[in-house]
Amino acid sequence: MLQNLLFNRVEQRLQQESWPVNFEFWNGKLLELSDSSRITIRVRSPKALASLAKPTLGKLAQNYIEQHIDLVGDIREIIKLGDALCNTSGRIVQKGGLRLGWRRHTRSTSRDAISFHYDVSNDFYKLWLDSNLRIFSPPRRQP
Repeated sequence: MLQNLLFNRVEQRLQQESWPVNFEFWNGKLLELSDSSRITIRVRSPKALASLAKPTLGKLAQNYIEQHIDLVGDIREIIKLGDALCNTSGRIVQKGGLRLGWRRHTRSTSRDAISFHYDVSNDFYKLWLDSNLRIFSPPRRQP
């Protein structure tokens, strides 16, 4: 019953859009969203329904890798469709926020990224550097 509700929700959401894509579901149902479809998404398992109800690029990729969905068509068109399905255009990662998406590079965001990756304690670097925090290398032999 829950699977049917989720299936109906996905179907309603997809029919509201005018994407050039067809969906083939594991139960034999075919959903044609456009007469000029160049992409087919084969939903091989009901496990993929939740990802289609509220998709993210990560969820779609995971379902593809785990073979819950197959993608048929030109890779460039599939990437554009993934972007449209997930509505990633214009998303910005907000400081301290949990929203993921494409990140706009500014001095501020670059500064934050550098700080996140490199402003760590010396204890971290001592894990593989010598006591002077230099890369340890044995003395050179004289020829």
